[in-house]
Amino acid sequence: MIADSKNGLFIYMRQEGRGIGLYEKIKAYKLQDEGFDTHEANIQLGYKPDNRDYLVAVEILKNLNIKQIHLMTNNPSKISEISRLGVEVVKQISLITETNSYNQGYIKTKKIKFRHSFNGQENNYFIGINGIENSSQVEELANFVKENKKDSLLKIYVSNDTLDLNSLGDKSVISQTHEVFNAVEKYNDLIPMLHYSFKHSTDQLEDLRIIKEEMSFVKYIQLDDIKKSHLEILKYAVDNFSVVLPMTDNDINSLLENKNFVDFVISNKVPILLDNSLGKGVRETSDKYKEKILKFLNKGINNIALAGGFNPGYLDTYFEMVDYFKINLSIDAASGLQTEGKFDVDKTKRYIGNIMAKKYL
Repeated sequence: MIADSKNGLFIYMRQEGRGIGLYEKIKAYKLQDEGFDTHEANIQLGYKPDNRDYLVAVEILKNLNIKQIHLMTNNPSKISEISRLGVEVVKQISLITETNSYNQGYIKTKKIKFRHSFNGQENNYFIGINGIENSSQVEELANFVKENKKDSLLKIYVSNDTLDLNSLGDKSVISQTHEVFNAVEKYNDLIPMLHYSFKHSTDQLEDLRIIKEEMSFVKYIQLDDIKKSHLEILKYAVDNFSVVLPMTDNDINSLLENKNFVDFVISNKVPILLDNSLGKGVRETSDKYKEKILKFLNKGINNIALAGGFNPGYLDTYFEMVDYFKINLSIDAASGLQTEGKFDVDKTKRYIGNIMAKKYL
């Protein structure tokens, strides 16, 4: 491919076994012969699933004064990491590999547990911002994102306050929501997202029907506090909106054993938000997140977001999970972006900026 283009660069990195070395890679092969997949084998050996970084590759490109590239890869995490380090990935070129009886398990693991794309389809991820109040805040946020965002796979979901059944009858709330959505839609880097809570609902499907009819400007929705009939609600929502589905530990314990639910989430690529915080800023340990993420990956669900008290000064747990799994995990925040109960634009810009720069504090 490089030869055909008459313009390219091949960089060899000594990263055998996704960074564990050739000797350990042979041990991993033995574990795979015993039934572990390539993801599980590295973990069994005490390593991360993917132990690589791309700093040296980026330094080589910079030394050659190369600022933009077409990257031959199936790995979206590689695209994001190289972009963050300062080289623009203008285009991803997928490496198409035919499956056979020898490699089909390996490729399946790459697709599911590493979110690799073999067909050129983008595997996007998002930063969720909740609580924005008006169009001027949207404009300030959009200008900041435009100046600082380097990763083409990253989306910014923006919402005003969470709505519920009581809000649906309040014309002033609907009007404010419409104002924020109209402002957000002016900017390519931002996507308007409605956060809707069923906490006070008596008929969850009816609530969604009202939103569809009375708030036709809503295209993206996050379904908070579903009480029951998760799959029925999710099916209706997916038919009418792009959906993010929060799940508590209780939801995980019951729904992950429901094959119909799991199959629907996978086939419709529904992002799952791991959220025990429920907007209260409650934090979770990295071990707890790791345990839950592995549960989802083992079920074939890999479009995962984290929530739980994140703010500009508290992102290390999120970064730890991204570094461990080497997949683009989404992240959502609400209370952590407020000051004295009000949405804080400056705090939100620091939050987004720290995520995009992968800045540990």
